[in-house]
Amino acid sequence: MRAMLRAWGCRMTGAQPTVLIVDDSEGVCLTLSMMLEKSGYRTQCVHDLNEGLRLAHEGRYDVALIDRTLGHESGLQLAESFLHSSPATRVVMMSGSVTLRGEMDQHPAIKHLPILIKPFSRDELLECVRSVLGRAA
Repeated sequence: MRAMLRAWGCRMTGAQPTVLIVDDSEGVCLTLSMMLEKSGYRTQCVHDLNEGLRLAHEGRYDVALIDRTLGHESGLQLAESFLHSSPATRVVMMSGSVTLRGEMDQHPAIKHLPILIKPFSRDELLECVRSVLGRAA
């Protein structure tokens, strides 16, 4: 497994890549966490912008999956914070809105981040996470 993680370019923060899931829906967090953990990832979930911002400064995640909408707050702000505070963390935006790419284009720092459009399958999730870890090398 370690050889496979190195091949993906993982920072190896532990025996498994770590994925932070930031979504205001507990159900979404639980579902994504179960899918990822069954595939060998460690996960942590938070449900609001402030907790996400606090964790961005810790810099201990290989991947951050961030929802576009966190209650009344914007996940775009959190994505920008991760890029600034934790540049080694690979950030993926998630949204059910097909207009997200246009919104991201208004934010130069995050306009090239990958997007997972909800609903997405387990295979799409895993392909995306593996892909961004491969680019982390």
